[in-house]
Amino acid sequence: MEGVEVTHDMASVLIVEDDWMHRDFLVRLLQIKGYEVRVAVSGEDAISDIGHHMPDAVVLDMGLPGISGYQVAHMIRTGAETNQIPIIALTAFALSEDYDRAMKAGCNAFETKPVDLDALHAKLQSLIAQRSASIS
Repeated sequence: MEGVEVTHDMASVLIVEDDWMHRDFLVRLLQIKGYEVRVAVSGEDAISDIGHHMPDAVVLDMGLPGISGYQVAHMIRTGAETNQIPIIALTAFALSEDYDRAMKAGCNAFETKPVDLDALHAKLQSLIAQRSASIS
């Protein structure tokens, strides 16, 4: 398919986003980039999904209702089988305190809304490659 970038092994990404417009945008754009995309609309859904379908990376909205993105990141990072999954924090807040809080919760990278798709894609590729190299 012309214009579609496909990775050698289609990497799976879990998008955790409660806003349907942001979620739909991310799903469509990451699919165009060649990712297999799964979706969770809450922190609870994310934890459940990760338990059944181990993703190669997670794009995680920090401002989720209920279990926050910070709590989800912490749960992923402290799980014996999930602690190596790369997590990209996604937030509308770009203050250094927000970045620090996401990193302390266990995120590997930080992206602000509106999302710069090229930057997000580059971060995903880098983090997935680092993880693959560390487990090979």
